[in-house]
Amino acid sequence: FSPLLSLKLIFLFFSLIGFFGTFLLLNKSFKKNIYISLIAASLFLFNGFLNYRAVVGHVTFLSYAFIPIYCYLIIKSFENKENKSRSIFYLLVSSIVFANFFHSGSAVIMIHIILSIIFILFIYIYLNEKLKIIYSLILSFLIGILIASSKIHASLSFLSNFPREYPPLVFENYYQLAITAFKSLFLYPIDISTF
Repeated sequence: FSPLLSLKLIFLFFSLIGFFGTFLLLNKSFKKNIYISLIAASLFLFNGFLNYRAVVGHVTFLSYAFIPIYCYLIIKSFENKENKSRSIFYLLVSSIVFANFFHSGSAVIMIHIILSIIFILFIYIYLNEKLKIIYSLILSFLIGILIASSKIHASLSFLSNFPREYPPLVFENYYQLAITAFKSLFLYPIDISTF
C-alpha cells in the first residue's frame, strides 16, 4: 500500500476497534441500552483525539483505542469466575491487548493509558460494588508485562551497545563555577572534561 492508503487503513482499523470496544463495554459490562452505547461509542470515535493523532502521524498514540476493549475483557474475565476456562481466556486476551501497548510503541503515553483503565474500572467498582476486580486487573497487568518483556528486553539489549558515561562535574570553588557559567552562556562553550 502507499503510505497514505496504509495510514487510512490503520485509522479505519483503530477506529473500528475503539467504536466496538466502547459499545461492548457500555452495553455488556455497564448494562446500558443499545442507544446509549451507540452514542457513547460515537462520542469516543469522534472525540478528535484519534483523528488528529492520525493526521499528524502519531501512530503510536492510536493504540489508545484499545482501552475500551481491554476494560471490557477484564470485566468479562471477572464476571466469568465460575467458568474457569472462559475467565482464563478473557484474561489472556486482555493481557495480549495490554502487551500490545508496549509493542506498538505506546510506552510514551503508558501513564495515561493505565490511568484511563483504572478510572474506567473504578466506575465499574462504584456502580457494582465489586472491588475484587482489581485482582484481575493486576494479574492482567503482570501477564501483559511478561508478554511484553520480549520487547523490553530487546530494547534494553540494544541500548546496552551504547553506554553513556557522564563524568561528574565538580568545581573547586564558586569562582570557577561562575566563570564557567558566564563563558558558556555568553562567549563560547567550555570543555568541562578539563576540570
